Amino acid sequence: MTTLEELRQAIENGHPRDAQFLVFRALEEHINPSVIVEQAMVPAMKTVGEYYKQNDADIPKILAAARSVRKGFDILEEKYGIMEERSIGTVILGTVEGDLHDVGKNLVAIMDGTIEVESQEGAGTTFMVDLPFGVSKVDKKTAAEMEEMRVLVVDDDNDTCEHATVLLKGMGVNVDWALNGFEAIEKVRSACEDDGRCYDVCFIDWCMPELDGIETARRMRRYVGPDVLIIIISAYDWSGIEEQAKAAGVNAFIAKPFFASNLYNTLLTVSRKPELGFSAVGNKETYDFGGKKVLLVEDNELNMEIASELLKFVNLQVEHAENGKVAVDIFRNSKEKEYALIFMDIQMPLMNGYDAARCIRSSEHPAAGTIPIIAMTANAFNDDVQAAFDAGMNGHLAKPIDVEVLYKTIARYI
Repeated sequence: MTTLEELRQAIENGHPRDAQFLVFRALEEHINPSVIVEQAMVPAMKTVGEYYKQNDADIPKILAAARSVRKGFDILEEKYGIMEERSIGTVILGTVEGDLHDVGKNLVAIMDGTIEVESQEGAGTTFMVDLPFGVSKVDKKTAAEMEEMRVLVVDDDNDTCEHATVLLKGMGVNVDWALNGFEAIEKVRSACEDDGRCYDVCFIDWCMPELDGIETARRMRRYVGPDVLIIIISAYDWSGIEEQAKAAGVNAFIAKPFFASNLYNTLLTVSRKPELGFSAVGNKETYDFGGKKVLLVEDNELNMEIASELLKFVNLQVEHAENGKVAVDIFRNSKEKEYALIFMDIQMPLMNGYDAARCIRSSEHPAAGTIPIIAMTANAFNDDVQAAFDAGMNGHLAKPIDVEVLYKTIARYI
C-alpha cells in the first residue's frame, strides 16, 4: 500500500494522528502537495460524504474524518501556505462539487450554527463558521497554577511564536518568545540569574539556523535545573534524534502546528507534576500492587514519563510501547501472564489504540481475551468511551490523569 493510499484510508477511518504522520511521510517522499490533496484527501472526503448521505445519524464518524483531513491540511497550509496553482480550499470545492460543503453545512446546522464560504482561485478560501458555545468553567486552582507559570517559546518563525503566545496568554500563562537559540539562552540566563525566577517550561523548535533546538537545549541546561521542562517542537518525524535530544537534556517532544488543546494538556500535566509525588506516595500505603507488570502504550514522551512514575509509586513494573503496532508485537511475544494490565493511548502514529486493542483481542495469545485493556486519552466524550468498549477495552481514563481514579481502576482489574 502506498503512502497516499494509507493516508486516504486513515482519513476515511477517522484517525487524525495517522493522517498527520502520513502527510509528513508523503512530503518526505517529495510528493507534490497538490497530488497529496487531489489523490488522497479529496477522494477520502468524497467517500465520507457519500457515507454521510446514507448514514446521516453516524455523526461521530463524520467528525472524526473531518478532524483527520484537517490535521493534514494544517501541515500543508503551514508549510506551503497557498499552493502555486490553486488553493487547498479551491481544490476541495472544485473536485468534490459541493458534496463536502453540504456535509459541512449539515454538521454545522446540527450544532445550531451557520457556515459561509468565499473562494477565489489563486487567492485562497475563507470558511466562516458561526457556532454558539457556553462559557467554560475553569477550576480556580488550575487557573491559579496557569497564571503562576512562566513559559518560553523559541522558534525562528515569527508567526509560530506569535500564534503560540496568543494561545498561551489566553490560558493566563506568562509567556516570552525568542527567534533564535542565542536569544533564548540569554533570556534563560537573565531569568535565572538576574530575575531569580526561571522559566517553568521551554518550547524549542528543532530546526533553526545557526543553533538548532538540541544544541540550544544543551546550553540552556547550564543555567536551569532538572525541574525546568524543555520540550522540542517540530513538524517532522523526530524518532532519529530522540537519544541525542535526551542526552542534551530534552524532556519531551510536541508536534507542530500548535493546537490550544495540546498546549493546555501539556501545561496542565506540568502544573500537576510537582504534586504527583506527594499524592501518589500518600496513596502507596493503600495501593501496593506487588510488583506486577503492566504495558503502557503512549507516544508522547512527557505523558509516558509521568504515567510511568505514577505506576511505579504503587509498586508496578512498567514496560513502554511508543505506538499500537509496537504494543501488539510486544504482547504477542509475551508469556501468558507476563502482563497484568495494558494502558492504551488512542491517537498514535502507525497504529491507533482502537486497532491495537482489536489486534490484541483477536490474537492467538493465551491471554488475548482476558487481559484488561484501559484506554487513556484526552477524549472523554461518551462516543469516545463507547468506541473504546467497542474495540474490546475494559475501561477508560481521561487525561490529565486523576491519580485516585487511576489507582482505583488498577485495583479493580488486578
